[in-house]
Amino acid sequence: MKIIKVMMKPLIAFILGVLVGWWVKPYHDKETGETIHDEDVMDKKRAEQKEIETVNLCGVTDAMIWVDEWARIIKENPKISTDQGTMLTWFANAIMAGYDHAVRQYETDTVDKSLADTQPIKVCYTAEEIMPISGKPDDYSLYWVFDANDKLWRKAEKFYESLWSDGNLILTNVSYYIPVAGAPEELKPVKGKPKESGVYICHHKETDVWRAMKWDREFWYVKYHGDCTTLYISFSEVDWFIPYRLPSADVDK
Repeated sequence: MKIIKVMMKPLIAFILGVLVGWWVKPYHDKETGETIHDEDVMDKKRAEQKEIETVNLCGVTDAMIWVDEWARIIKENPKISTDQGTMLTWFANAIMAGYDHAVRQYETDTVDKSLADTQPIKVCYTAEEIMPISGKPDDYSLYWVFDANDKLWRKAEKFYESLWSDGNLILTNVSYYIPVAGAPEELKPVKGKPKESGVYICHHKETDVWRAMKWDREFWYVKYHGDCTTLYISFSEVDWFIPYRLPSADVDK
């Protein structure tokens, strides 16, 4: 009898261990199809699954969703509400979600506008339409601008409210721009002499004034109809001209 009692104790302990082990709800791995009974492994798997099922806030700009998720996390982990590092991370991510959304919206708008710029452009301009002016245009598009820092014309984009960019750098000193969206190549100001006689938009260095002038052989000149006189300007006095020949043959004051 003593032998039976001695043998029964480990047997009962084994049976109870098996029953307790199977009493714990097993974890069913959806990927492998395996049923797991080990408690440590089960806890780890459940934690991983819970993390997967957590709301993905990437790109979410709805404040109520952030509030609901924060309340859920606080309920499960009350101590987090007083942890400065956790709160800093949480609200920094919320702010960046809004920033990223704004950037994506800007990039989408920029692509839409660049596609619009590829549409057929006007091939006949008046002097008023292509006359370089100072200030900023209303439309967000590409324009020919004069970079006063480097003393050259660049194709730049107006973005946000008052900034110009040539695609690589923010231009900080734009003194003139040609108010034709899309920056057609034939409207880029150049130096030198026109290939043929005609009326062009020119920049007079001494007065820093843009105006229409007529080119004929070796001189620029402006005809004043009021007193029937003509002002001849030497080639060296004009530093830039737009190589688009205006349709009008006259140059008015």
